[in-house]
Amino acid sequence: MNQRQMITFVKYKAAALLLLCMTMAACSVFETREPEPPGRGDGSAFIQPDQATDVIDNLKNAIASLNHANYLRCLSDDRFEYTPSGQAQNTDPDLWQGWSKDDESVYFNNMRASSESFTGHQLQVENENPDFNPDDTQQYSADYTLTVDNNEDIPKVATGTMRLTLKAGDDGLWSIVEWVDSQDSGSFSWSDIRASYR
Repeated sequence: MNQRQMITFVKYKAAALLLLCMTMAACSVFETREPEPPGRGDGSAFIQPDQATDVIDNLKNAIASLNHANYLRCLSDDRFEYTPSGQAQNTDPDLWQGWSKDDESVYFNNMRASSESFTGHQLQVENENPDFNPDDTQQYSADYTLTVDNNEDIPKVATGTMRLTLKAGDDGLWSIVEWVDSQDSGSFSWSDIRASYR
C-alpha cells in the first residue's frame, strides 16, 4: 500500500468512525429518560400564566410539590401586599408590618424544608368566586383547605378563605398583587402557617 492509498484508507476510517459516533449519539435522543422523583420541591409543572386562572393552577401545583420558585412566580414582582386573618393579626401585629414577597419566600422555604420528606401536600379550593373579566385586574375568592405535613409540632391542615387580586403585567402574564386571608373563629389558617414558619 503506497502513501496515497494509506491516506485515503485513514480518511475513510476516520469518516466511518465519525459516522458511527454520530449515529450512536442520535439514537440517545429518542430514548426515554428516568422520571424525576416526586415531591422534591423542584419539578412541578408551571403553566405560563396567560390567564388569571393559570395562577390558581400554578399555586396548587407549587403547593403539591413544595416548589419554592414556582410559588414565588405566582406573586407579583412589582407589588405584593398580604393581609393576614384578623386572629393572626391580633396575635402578633408586629410580624405583619410590611409583610412582603421576601417574607413569603422565607416562610415557604422553611415550610418546604420541614415538609419535603412527606407527601400528600395539597391546596383544595371550594366555593370559588372568580371575577375574571376582560380587564387587566381581576378578583378571585375561595374557601381553601391547605394540607402540608411536617416534622414539627405544627398543624398540617389549615382552612379559611382567600381573596386574591390578580393583575396582568406589561408582558401580559398574570400574578397575585394582593392577598387577603380570613378564617373561621378558632380554625388554623394560612396566616397561622405563615407565622409558624417565619
